Amino acid sequence: MRLCFIDGGYHKVYMSTHEMLGKAFDYSVVTGVDENIPGVKTYKLHKYHVLSPSFSMYRGLYSFLKKHDFDALCVRPYYRLYSIAVFWYALVHKKKVFIFEEQRNDPHKFVERMVFGVLLFLLRPLMRKVVAKTICTSEPAYLYLKKNGLPRLEHVPIPYAVKKVQVKEQKKLKIICVARFDWLKAHHVLIDAVELLVKKYGFSDVEVDLFGKGPLEQKYRMMVANKGLEGIVRFKGTIPNEQIDAEYRKHNLFVLSSVSEPFGMVVLEAMSNGLPVIVSDATGAKGSVQGNGYVCKTGDASDLAKKMYAMGDAKKRAKMGKKSLLVLEKVHDPKMIEKKLLHELHLHSISCSDRLY
Repeated sequence: MRLCFIDGGYHKVYMSTHEMLGKAFDYSVVTGVDENIPGVKTYKLHKYHVLSPSFSMYRGLYSFLKKHDFDALCVRPYYRLYSIAVFWYALVHKKKVFIFEEQRNDPHKFVERMVFGVLLFLLRPLMRKVVAKTICTSEPAYLYLKKNGLPRLEHVPIPYAVKKVQVKEQKKLKIICVARFDWLKAHHVLIDAVELLVKKYGFSDVEVDLFGKGPLEQKYRMMVANKGLEGIVRFKGTIPNEQIDAEYRKHNLFVLSSVSEPFGMVVLEAMSNGLPVIVSDATGAKGSVQGNGYVCKTGDASDLAKKMYAMGDAKKRAKMGKKSLLVLEKVHDPKMIEKKLLHELHLHSISCSDRLY
């Protein structure tokens, strides 16, 4: 089967999926960025934004699909306007479509929510006719997409291999956060929580390293200085991917306080290095917190501070860190997920044909 994945760009959350599909099918990816996936044929089309970067279109996508005549198509429809062309092409030319999606929340801005509502109204009838399967990368995504009426849903977790790491007890609480400094990542909630941890709970044996760059970095630096936390909260800049595992292992707790996070691959990265995690309930990866950390209320610094204080015991952190490795083995095992994913694609590439033709 000649399979084409239409995406806006390359995202960490789908890199393993691309590799799996590249091995199993005559596989291509349409993208709007100048990058290549090893072993996968890529086509770059001109992408332009409508309203915001979230709502994007591809110039000439319909003609491209008609020219190449793929057997089946994969697409991430939220909030991508180009999915209209994909579903319409599939309907007219009787092609099968597989949806891959990690989205778990509506747009935050009012105008974007209005446009999103119209887009869903247009897409639902098309999706019901041409979609063979909707692959959800997390349980929160599954529940959200079910609420929004997407057809034939299946939860297939993101594959992520466990690394060989020895979890050790460390007396000092060493927190790491890896996230871009923008409003969606909500570093201010983490900084407020650290202040409460130190000043309200009297927990001083702690250090917090923030890795990343972004437009709000200077604002957060000033915030840390005004709270007198410079000796505790440190800005570490960006770090090459090949060095990030070593940085995770210098710490013993990962925290992500995002107010919106479709998934959050950094959570799995931290878990694979034996760290317990605390994530907000706006994070898709909260479904992977199963006795290996806590889920805190979104935007609630007080609740986050309580959860961090609860992780103050070194033995407890080490125990939960080992649990992170077990959760990865149980839920995110690449071999298990590859088998399940290919089963879904092969099975429905055959069984959906009666409905389409």
